[in-house]
Amino acid sequence: GEDVGEYAINVTASETDNYIVYMVPGTFTITRKAVTVRANDKSKTYGETDPELTATVEGTLNGDTVTYDVSRKAGETVGTYTITPSGAAEQGNYTVTYVPGTFNINKKELTKPTLNQATYTYDGTEHTFEFNNYDSNTMVAPTVASGTNAGTYNGQIALKDTTNYEWSDHTSDPVTYSVTINKAQLTVSADTTTFTYTGSSQTYNPVGFDSSKMDIANNERINAGVYPVSVTLKDSTNYEWSDRTTTAKEFTFTINPELLYKPDTAEVTSFDYDGQQH
Repeated sequence: GEDVGEYAINVTASETDNYIVYMVPGTFTITRKAVTVRANDKSKTYGETDPELTATVEGTLNGDTVTYDVSRKAGETVGTYTITPSGAAEQGNYTVTYVPGTFNINKKELTKPTLNQATYTYDGTEHTFEFNNYDSNTMVAPTVASGTNAGTYNGQIALKDTTNYEWSDHTSDPVTYSVTINKAQLTVSADTTTFTYTGSSQTYNPVGFDSSKMDIANNERINAGVYPVSVTLKDSTNYEWSDRTTTAKEFTFTINPELLYKPDTAEVTSFDYDGQQH
């Protein structure tokens, strides 16, 4: 027999003429062979379904099998859990030892959100900042979501759950971002129109002057002369000149004198008296 158990060992004598032979049988014992059921380490990413739990059997012979179950400690948050193989300690010709394994739940990686557009130009409307890869389920709302006036807007987007999530670069700090709304640019240039005294008020406006965005001083005059004209921005927070300055633009308003023709006093006209007024 080859299975576990005790087998009799019988003794026989070939010659017994000169002896009295007492034959005492012995015992042949086959003990159980040690077998190990070792749980295979497994892992998954947070939120995924568990992979199949398996184990490796070491020590069986001739295609023999042992029966066992594999389970793990309950839990779905990121961390390390024990995988436990279990079953009968004695199975047929084997004594079975069970060795636990490790089940790791790893953090789920998220792609960092990036700005869809980082630069705007002031136009008087509110600009809503849009992001690529932003997920409101896993990320906190942007700390700065919109802007109207020219300036720089700095904000950040954080993970809602840093226990189970991380960025794809294996960090978990909030992502910072910066949006710039540039000032709208305006242009004014000298008006080349020639003004001549008419006795009435005349107005000088530089080319490109926009009364909704600019103020102007000293641009209405009657008498001939040379007058300084100043154009300033009404809102230097959101507007600038095309040369990126915000100081007043200065122009010269010239009203030329009216030209009168002087009579020629050297011309003498003679008349013959005819009793009429000439």
